[in-house]
Amino acid sequence: MSSRHKNVLIDTITYPPETDLNLASIHVRDLARRLSNSDPFEFGLLPCRGVVKSREGDDTKFNLVFDIPRSLSNPRTLRQILLQKAPHALNDRFQLARQLVRSLMFVHTSGFVHKSIRPDTIVVFETQDSPFGPSFLIGFERFRPGDAGTFLTGDSSWEKNLYATRSGKGYTLRTDT
Repeated sequence: MSSRHKNVLIDTITYPPETDLNLASIHVRDLARRLSNSDPFEFGLLPCRGVVKSREGDDTKFNLVFDIPRSLSNPRTLRQILLQKAPHALNDRFQLARQLVRSLMFVHTSGFVHKSIRPDTIVVFETQDSPFGPSFLIGFERFRPGDAGTFLTGDSSWEKNLYATRSGKGYTLRTDT
């Protein structure tokens, strides 16, 4: 096997049948283009190599293919790390927070809203120097362009809805009290 092969991470965006797929395709293409030009260590976003469109039942899926830099290994989600309940140095925790802020800044200044930030959409890698290396934001399954209206819909999975605001879940004071 050639040493030119790279490891990749696949992030899937699923759209139900009622979605305007032409518009969704444009949004996914635009997101992939912006992510293809990001510096992974500067912005905490893996570079997007491309998008593969597929169908599963009635749903349409767009699989974002992200390159993993060769210097990184052993990807774990932040959720996996938190469940280990091992203490981490304050510096490591601040580093993670700074990387997440830079990721969000890039996504937002690129004209998109992420909408799915949770411990399982943050991937932390090891380096030769540290088991708690750089982190990267993934999980674009509910992204939208910043200038598009919000759908105010939550997710049917309570684990994914745990970090959403009441208004982001579609609740209103008038109808839900």
